[in-house]
Amino acid sequence: MTSEDHPAGRSWVPRALGAVSGLMLAAGALLPALAPLQAIALGPILYVAASPKVSKRLAVTAGFYMGVFYTLPQLVVVQMHPLIAVVLLVDLALVMTLFAAGAMLLLRRWPLLGAAGAGALLAALDWLNFTLVPPWGIAQSLARPWSAYPRLVAFVSITGLTGVLFVVTCIQAWAVVAAIDPRRRLRAVVAAAAVLVVAAGANLAARTGEPTGTITVAAVGWLWNEKPGISPNDRPDGHKGFKALYAGPVAEAAAKGAKLVVSPEMGFRSIRGPRDLWLHQFRQVARKNGVFLVFGYLDVPDNANRLVFMGPDGKVLRTYTKTHLTPSERTRPGTGEVAVTDILGHRVGGMICHDDNYTDFTRAHGRRKVALMAVPTFDWPAVKSAHFQSSVGRAIESRYAIVRAARNGISAIISPHGEVLARRDHYTDGPGAIVAEVRLRPMRTVFSIAGHWPAMAGAVFVAACFAVMIVQALRSGRRGPDEMPA
Repeated sequence: MTSEDHPAGRSWVPRALGAVSGLMLAAGALLPALAPLQAIALGPILYVAASPKVSKRLAVTAGFYMGVFYTLPQLVVVQMHPLIAVVLLVDLALVMTLFAAGAMLLLRRWPLLGAAGAGALLAALDWLNFTLVPPWGIAQSLARPWSAYPRLVAFVSITGLTGVLFVVTCIQAWAVVAAIDPRRRLRAVVAAAAVLVVAAGANLAARTGEPTGTITVAAVGWLWNEKPGISPNDRPDGHKGFKALYAGPVAEAAAKGAKLVVSPEMGFRSIRGPRDLWLHQFRQVARKNGVFLVFGYLDVPDNANRLVFMGPDGKVLRTYTKTHLTPSERTRPGTGEVAVTDILGHRVGGMICHDDNYTDFTRAHGRRKVALMAVPTFDWPAVKSAHFQSSVGRAIESRYAIVRAARNGISAIISPHGEVLARRDHYTDGPGAIVAEVRLRPMRTVFSIAGHWPAMAGAVFVAACFAVMIVQALRSGRRGPDEMPA
């Protein structure tokens, strides 16, 4: 019986199994509660890759199907610009195809070691993808949905999110080896159990330690479709908008004990005139309520997307210009300088929206032992959930709390462990403020120091495996028929 004669080798079966893997991965990306599907989603494609009953060509084709069926549902929901959608479709289909091809070579040559290689390969490909093809940065990571389960993935403060992919892929690959080859079943089960034990131990270690202090914080957000945002120094109608959407909610948050209030990206626009005149009403709000303010605005004269840290006395403590712009932005980018200031004895950093999708920037704050991150954000309905998931991941990786204030999206207060302490979707809940007390744990995590080191180590390991295969193939080619091993 040839591989095509066996049911698993029929052309439609591997393709269908690849599509199933892609759809299960997409389900978690679209509905974060389904993230645990990743614990079984790779099983079908890994079976295709490992099974000698499936031709190599069909195994690679199954990877392409996985990529297409993973990407298309998300593109339909997110409704991205057609050019970006095409780039992502081609990019992710290529990533999945390479994964299927690499996993096939590894699992069929060295089943037990190849299972670890498959995990290393997917982690490395994911890292290369969001690093080299960065329209949305780490929001493109396959592991993004796991931020909905911070207790299960606390170890990402050691490994980064790509560590999750290594764990779930290895375990499923060893399960496939155990199912296909009874001779290796016991060793495969032991290897999978060992990885689970190590991950569980790392989770416990990552959650140890006592908080060094607490602070009550607030996020104020709203819906506003005019791109430039609110101008507090416009005509009287502008004053009404400023008071209703901003000054009033800040006062309510201060009455509940908030010491720091964050508002959205480009929530305001500056005027062409004296800067002090434009800042006057913000100073009034800060002094009247005795709070620190972090507010995002469009600096019209400089065409820059900025945030301001302001003290309770109305003094500007720090400004920051957005570094990582989305593909549609036309403002002048910042230099990447990290903006950190002291607020009530705590180190507080600032990022703007898309900045939190770039780990070079998020890790830089972690290395400075930032305790709390203010993140003004400007989203839209199609991306609000995916971007929110990505934001939560930054708290888990670097162990700083996050105050996320959204315009046209989800405002949230997130603990250093990734737990959502307060949340408001302004599309469903309307404008307003959320308030929560946050326990702070400033620290330099392994991730903030070393980055995605498992993915980088995995890339080296996989490259070494393929180098051995090439050397062995070359040596075999030099031997005559009588010298070939039996």
